[in-house]
Amino acid sequence: MSLIGWILAVFGAVGLIFGVRMMLKLKKITTVPFKKPSEIAKAGQGAADAKGLVSTEGQVADGAGLLAAPMSGERCMAYEVKIERKWEKDKVTDKGTETQRGTSTVMSEYKGASVSVSDGTGAVTVDLSKKPDAKMVEVHQSTVKVGTFKDAVKGVSAPPVLEFGKLKYDTPALPKDARTTGFVGTETILKPSQTLYVLGALQGTTIVEPPGALAGKLVLSSEGREVLFGKTKLHRTLGFAIGGVLALGGTGMGLFAPKEAAKSDEAAAVVAKPAAPEAKAAEASAAPVADSAPVAAAPAPAPEPSPAPAPAPVPAKVVPAAAPGGAYVVGAKVQVNWKGSWYPAAIKGAKDGKFKIHYDGYADSWDEWVGTDRLKAP
Repeated sequence: MSLIGWILAVFGAVGLIFGVRMMLKLKKITTVPFKKPSEIAKAGQGAADAKGLVSTEGQVADGAGLLAAPMSGERCMAYEVKIERKWEKDKVTDKGTETQRGTSTVMSEYKGASVSVSDGTGAVTVDLSKKPDAKMVEVHQSTVKVGTFKDAVKGVSAPPVLEFGKLKYDTPALPKDARTTGFVGTETILKPSQTLYVLGALQGTTIVEPPGALAGKLVLSSEGREVLFGKTKLHRTLGFAIGGVLALGGTGMGLFAPKEAAKSDEAAAVVAKPAAPEAKAAEASAAPVADSAPVAAAPAPAPEPSPAPAPAPVPAKVVPAAAPGGAYVVGAKVQVNWKGSWYPAAIKGAKDGKFKIHYDGYADSWDEWVGTDRLKAP
């Protein structure tokens, strides 16, 4: 199985889940009643569907009800600020000492206002106290550098108060398990829009986040309903297309791809390497040997079948005994010298002064051609 294949399959599953989410969002945009703010203000709860959902589009007045973002000071419908600590620490590995770096969140805060959305003849209120499904724009990011006591000697130390634009934040206690190298402050906001699209639950003449864990968030788009519809449709298509390809391809690789190259090479090397006959003495002695005398203190070879031909054993400097009748013939029982030990075998063929022998009790893959210097009568 392929680990890379399964990793791709997981990414594919994530893509498919994203595609499903976009499909459900697209369905909600197309099926939830779309009313003008003035129509909702006039009809009240009757403007919503059976689930109490309604959508509208209008202009947000740049005035009362808006918030001032704490870092940038910009007027906005909602903001989110985050302060992160940057750290590093040394870790001893096989390659020596390596420096690891990372970040951890110190503070994160979201705040939304209640804003009025109007079409010129009527208005509804939108409650943004809970973070909506909307694209927030980053308007500020700054870094405050800090260091350890050793760094303080060089003029770099942690100030008592961290300043990110107009926001001041008391410096937290610095952990001792890692060196703090700095703090990063980031701010994103929802700006007032002339074409704000809103989809949520209607309570009187106020649109809020739909109740229930599975109902989803309040949907907002500063670009209007048509643009949001087009982008959501594109995201749905990409999610299904890319996710489907990765899921199917990754699953196929995971199930049917060959093992990793390193493991395959290692396995091949193990298979190709012949086992020494001495290591398989027990197996050899268990195999029946016809018409041959046992050789004392000589363990039988135990080679195993291999896709690669086994290398010939190193000839031993032993003077062979004479064969009966002064010649070796096909079918005769003989003893074959292999690495200084004699093993029972039979002659299967003869050519140009060489004899093809088969070791008794072992696979044909261990057959080999030998000269008379490695043969003797049984």
